[in-house]
Amino acid sequence: MARLSQADLIDLNHTFEDRTPQELITWAVSTFGDRLAALSSMQKSGNVVCHMLHSLGIPLKVLFVDTGVLFEETLETRDRISREYGLDIVTLTPERTMAQQTAELGVLYLT
Repeated sequence: MARLSQADLIDLNHTFEDRTPQELITWAVSTFGDRLAALSSMQKSGNVVCHMLHSLGIPLKVLFVDTGVLFEETLETRDRISREYGLDIVTLTPERTMAQQTAELGVLYLT
């Protein structure tokens, strides 16, 4: 499928307005195939998506961003969901550590 236009997105919003999230996921997989990935920060909403993927038997990659400053419980949740649901969770990390970024750019979260 070619890149979606704004008009395409408006049409798709109308099409899926009364459909289930599972139907949307199934459509996305059939439309985009292996170019599709899910995102999860391992919080409630992302965990629901992971559960849906597992329930549907869809082996979609799940992208997870490890900022280097996450709670240990978040990382444990990632590992547990990967193990229990058999999902391929791909952990992405920044090129610089928090210390390197702060040394180079200052404390960004205070600006």
